[in-house]
Amino acid sequence: MTFRRLTINELTALEKPFINFLVANTITGNDWAKMKTQEPERASKMIDIFSDFIFEERLRKVAFIQHQEPKELRLFRCGNDKMELIGLQVAAHSPIDFTLMADLSKISPDTEGVKIYRAEKKYTRGRAREIFEMLENGCRISEGGLFEMLHQFS
Repeated sequence: MTFRRLTINELTALEKPFINFLVANTITGNDWAKMKTQEPERASKMIDIFSDFIFEERLRKVAFIQHQEPKELRLFRCGNDKMELIGLQVAAHSPIDFTLMADLSKISPDTEGVKIYRAEKKYTRGRAREIFEMLENGCRISEGGLFEMLHQFS
């Protein structure tokens, strides 16, 4: 597997796409029922393949992700070949808390005590894989508005 197996809840929510996936692989409902009992390893492999397919499809559409901590905010633009980072950091004693939306709306490059840093890197393990790992480690998909706003100030 490239990513991880979908959970039961995720599979349940994706029932129709899973059925379409099985049909595309010439597996009928009866075939699937038999496979689960008579060939559980093969059924398990089909779920793994479907899981990778779903993650690959969803990750292909991700353009921005972010990671928020009280004193640091990392905004990423996920390009085709590289990832760009705009980071914001404040001192531990600062009253700013990046996990609060009210504080985020006050941020600009001129905000006192806010350090802005930038970086970029090419993907080394593949775009989808790296985005997936970042999401699994606390990042979340974002619309990119804050990234774009801060990018304009550079």
